[in-house]
Amino acid sequence: MTNLVDLPLEQPLLEEIAAHAQEISVFKGTSIVKEGDAMNHIPFLMKGSIRVFHKDYEKDREMTLYYIKEKEACMFSYFTIFSDHKSKVFAVAELDSSLLLIPREIMNSWQFKYPSWQKFVVKTYIHNYEILLDKLKEASLIKIEGRLKAFFKNKCSILNTNEIPITHQVIANEFGTTRVVISRVLKKMEQEKVIILGRGKIILI
Repeated sequence: MTNLVDLPLEQPLLEEIAAHAQEISVFKGTSIVKEGDAMNHIPFLMKGSIRVFHKDYEKDREMTLYYIKEKEACMFSYFTIFSDHKSKVFAVAELDSSLLLIPREIMNSWQFKYPSWQKFVVKTYIHNYEILLDKLKEASLIKIEGRLKAFFKNKCSILNTNEIPITHQVIANEFGTTRVVISRVLKKMEQEKVIILGRGKIILI
């Protein structure tokens, strides 16, 4: 069994993990969890890296949700087990990896027996939630950028000029967002040489 000493867990819990968890080694590219799988184990990564992602079959695309790092478990596995549903995500080894498969039956009892396990689960949830939140913010920025380009082209067509007298706050009001978000996107567009920012105006290149 892989060394568990450096995990922030009570000694009795470490002993239970050693007694009940199955240790497996997988090669890079190995599928660990597939959409539709019934989760009977929590994959706990000891070494390597695991990519967790969602598939959009209509658009034939994959979206990376997050990576499981060493000494972490999969947040979606917790959700799937606690809700008694099947997996809605995929998990694939990004590197040759070593995992502990913790049976759901024994893991469920840890929620009440070991405070350190509760803290570990919450910490995992918060960490991955923040990653997903950052991705949502990035997606929103990309979406707004596309809408801004169309908005500016329409304004230029109406004004019959490539110079639009407008403030960041007015644009934010137009899009139902904050000035800070708009300023960030506009700065990115200026760096990409799509626009030129001026005081109280925007010039479409």
